[in-house]
Amino acid sequence: MKKIFIVFFVILSIFNSCFSQSWNLLPNSPIASWRHDDISFINADTGWVVNVDGYIYKTTDGGNNWNNQLYQPNTSFRCVGFANKNKGWAGNLGIGNWSPTVDTLPLYQTNDGGINWFPATNINGPLPKGLCGISVVSDSVVYAVGRVGGPAFIIRTSNGGQSWSSVVAPSPISSLVDCKFFSKDTGFIAGSVGTGNLERAAIYYTTNGGQSWQPVYTATNLRASCWKLNFPSRTFGYSSVEVWNGQDSMPVLKTSNGGLTWTEKLFSIPQYWSQGIGFVNDTLGWCGANPGQVKKTSDGGNSWTTTPFVANFNRLRRINDTTAYASGQRIWKYSKNSTLSMNEISPTLKGLKLEQNYPNPFVEKTIIKYHTPKTGQVFLKLYDWTGRPIRTMVNEVQSEGWHEVEISLQYNSDANFYYSLNFEGLFVTKKAIMIKK
Repeated sequence: MKKIFIVFFVILSIFNSCFSQSWNLLPNSPIASWRHDDISFINADTGWVVNVDGYIYKTTDGGNNWNNQLYQPNTSFRCVGFANKNKGWAGNLGIGNWSPTVDTLPLYQTNDGGINWFPATNINGPLPKGLCGISVVSDSVVYAVGRVGGPAFIIRTSNGGQSWSSVVAPSPISSLVDCKFFSKDTGFIAGSVGTGNLERAAIYYTTNGGQSWQPVYTATNLRASCWKLNFPSRTFGYSSVEVWNGQDSMPVLKTSNGGLTWTEKLFSIPQYWSQGIGFVNDTLGWCGANPGQVKKTSDGGNSWTTTPFVANFNRLRRINDTTAYASGQRIWKYSKNSTLSMNEISPTLKGLKLEQNYPNPFVEKTIIKYHTPKTGQVFLKLYDWTGRPIRTMVNEVQSEGWHEVEISLQYNSDANFYYSLNFEGLFVTKKAIMIKK
């Protein structure tokens, strides 16, 4: 009997090892200057990725290779969704939000798998200023919302994009970032209510196709906006929360009853920039944004630990029980397969160092010092507290050794910044604090 138990234990151990799960960087995935904002897959092999630099890419082999289908530099593609192998839509963030954008058309459509894209000009009602989230329910029914920072619009088609209806989101909704619909009538929109110091994260729910909306979550004292919605199942759902500057903590929102009520799960003390969120099952998920600041939970958000993950993480799409994709500056793929692998690629390299800026906090000028382990391409970029790039401080090939850069900023109020070192695709990020004179 003892021998049988030992044999069984060994077999069980081999079985558990063989069916591993891991995230892997797709080495041929396109590199975004900031990040790929959204991804949409119709199956485990075929998908599209878009970004605010005006790019749309497509893969037909599970992310091994990517084809640049469109480059439209005056358009900021923020969201994408496909109904089938031919028909899909991409939303534009619009002017006045992302500085290079001059395109006022909120939505583009393709009927041939992305070979050709054309503006959706058949929108009845007020034209949205921009779109941030798309939810494809079927070949016929699609919803889209926008935008971050407002104004808030909801658009819908029930005939596969032949025509769209657009409405201003009901008061007090001030901005919308994402949406998720489970049927033609039932779904959620996420963003914020109020403005300025009174802005609060919020989620609304409809069961009649958007004819009426009811709030299912509104933050009380937290000045913030909901960012991404993610439902690994119909029962469990999560939302990331982008907390505005000056808050001392930040939550992740969770529902365990299909979205009827939401609870706050403590994600981080102190507050920092966090946008992307995604789960591969009801309890295993990731949340964050900046390199080195993404966290993982294995217990449904009760506890979080920092883990190597996608730089500038913004979206995770679960395809099935064994496959998922995540987008940031690159595309990563989650696999649960028959090979033993623990390839969560570290964002650091031996000898690659980024020092804390000095002085910190600073009034107007500060110095950033870093070390490169060998000669290679270096990018050093500065981002504001929302994660928007505001300055490229270094973009050149540099030799091995220590380097330093002095930056000078002029702001009329206290502000937080992030500075990120990118050395041959590996990232290290730190936070800098500026105080007014």
